[in-house]
Amino acid sequence: MKILVTGGSGFVGYRLCEHFISGGHDVEYTYLSHDCSIPGAQGKKLDVSESKQVSALSVGKYDAIIHCAALANVDLCEKDHALARRHNVDATDNMLLLAKGQDAVFVYVSTSHVFPASASNRAYTEDDIPSLSLAPNYYGRTKLEGEILVRGSGIPYLVLRIDQPYYWKKEWHKDNTVTRTIAKLQAGGTATEVVDWFNCPTFVPAFCELALKLLSRGKQGVFNAAGPDYVSRFDWAVKVAEIFGHPKESVLPVSAASFNLSAARPNILLDSGRAYSVAGVEHVGLDSGLRQMQKEWGRGETGA
Repeated sequence: MKILVTGGSGFVGYRLCEHFISGGHDVEYTYLSHDCSIPGAQGKKLDVSESKQVSALSVGKYDAIIHCAALANVDLCEKDHALARRHNVDATDNMLLLAKGQDAVFVYVSTSHVFPASASNRAYTEDDIPSLSLAPNYYGRTKLEGEILVRGSGIPYLVLRIDQPYYWKKEWHKDNTVTRTIAKLQAGGTATEVVDWFNCPTFVPAFCELALKLLSRGKQGVFNAAGPDYVSRFDWAVKVAEIFGHPKESVLPVSAASFNLSAARPNILLDSGRAYSVAGVEHVGLDSGLRQMQKEWGRGETGA
């Protein structure tokens, strides 16, 4: 397949490019501000929110477009609605028009934040239809508007909802809970994490394999695609400390209220088992994901 990945320099997009290349596919990717080099792929500097720039890509022919590019800074989305709409709604619309003109399958990487907080730890499945009026923050609303555009596009699509992706990062990527905790503890200090934020952490290599298998097998529709565990950020960081050989007491608890953030971070429990079952991909939990990272770290990977 010939694949276009938008946001290929981003944390998830970069690993998707690598994984599809390793599977023998022809990969191109877009980037906005960071001109990274992905061996085996061709990069294009492109603002996907600019329709004229996107339409220029029609000279290529893609079998699938994986749309990762987004404004994922939840607090910035809350403060600047116009910017959020530009990058999360307008850009999606532009890429859908490109996909329509090329008969390409459209893969939309979405988020658990399309749902409000889970009541009594009730898990959301694909049968639950999120509502714009109940979106927990403006980021979630714009990502849901993107989902609605995709579902109404009339072209083959996959919507894949993830939550707090983790793995080794490149030097230009933001830290995630794992790399941030490791860096602080390796420096001989302590790490603080939030006790009242809960997530279903998504192991990026497993997600990449999921996307590849679903696409290769011609599957379509909406899939929750997060990890199988539902844990607090604090308990997650404690597990990181233990697996990477640090005392669990070096991780200190903090409450979300102490940050005084602009946007709500709802605790959302996703049931993602169906996606991994349909794809025939291992649904990698935190223990297995972290132990794989620990082995790679021992071979020289640092996440720097």
